[in-house]
Amino acid sequence: GLGDKIETDPDFLRNFERLDVSLQDDQAKLANAIVPVKSGDKAHPWEVDGITGATISSVAIASILNTSAQYWVPRIEAELGAFQGGE
Repeated sequence: GLGDKIETDPDFLRNFERLDVSLQDDQAKLANAIVPVKSGDKAHPWEVDGITGATISSVAIASILNTSAQYWVPRIEAELGAFQGGE
């Protein structure tokens, strides 16, 4: 069905090549939430351009990414030295 396009549609997959997960200055949360937009309406790198006819799947992917990135990116950034072999 249309939902499996989230794995196979090259246009949809391009959403994630340069997805913006930069942090606010205080490094506590994402500068911009990852949000879904209607197909063709993507204007910012933190938006996920949806798949026409697969709105639920597109919204679900954006929500999963936003929730995960909001949790993990600040934690990874805070411990980046440890990840890179530092202290």
